[in-house]
Amino acid sequence: PAGAIRVITYNIHQGQCVETPSIGPVNLPVARPGTVKKIADQLNALGADIIMLQEVDKRAAGTGWHDQTARLADRLKMHLASGVAHEDAWGLWKIQANVVLSRHPIIATRVVEVSGAGDAEERRVAVIAHIDHPSIPGGVWAVATHLAAHDARRRVAGARLLAQVVSGLPGAVVVGG
Repeated sequence: PAGAIRVITYNIHQGQCVETPSIGPVNLPVARPGTVKKIADQLNALGADIIMLQEVDKRAAGTGWHDQTARLADRLKMHLASGVAHEDAWGLWKIQANVVLSRHPIIATRVVEVSGAGDAEERRVAVIAHIDHPSIPGGVWAVATHLAAHDARRRVAGARLLAQVVSGLPGAVVVGG
């Protein structure tokens, strides 16, 4: 129907295989050959207007330092908004992002931290993209996040913070993660 949008949210787990080999004290995730292409093909077949992804590598040793965010956007022919959610201390071995992909232009983007101060778990963010969707007056706000996984208290605190942020957005909002 007019004004309807199809939205997908998907944690791609860096496009890794199940095995995580150890090299001394370091565990390196290993990407399957063709994983980004397979993910893009599956997402493309679903015909979504908006795709929200979590755990997408912008650079990582285990994926050959490929920017999965840019590769997916290019393969899907979609507009891209991303925000760094996690990186190693130097930004050399791993940079991971949350992503919003859209068939329609993204006219504004911002990244909001949703992990608490001093959070012992990895940093958690929400990527907020304002999308100029032609059949929704004022467009739609797509919010991709990945809340704390191992601590319910932190997850609830992150969800509350996110609810405060999105409640101030004017118009249509969709949240995924």
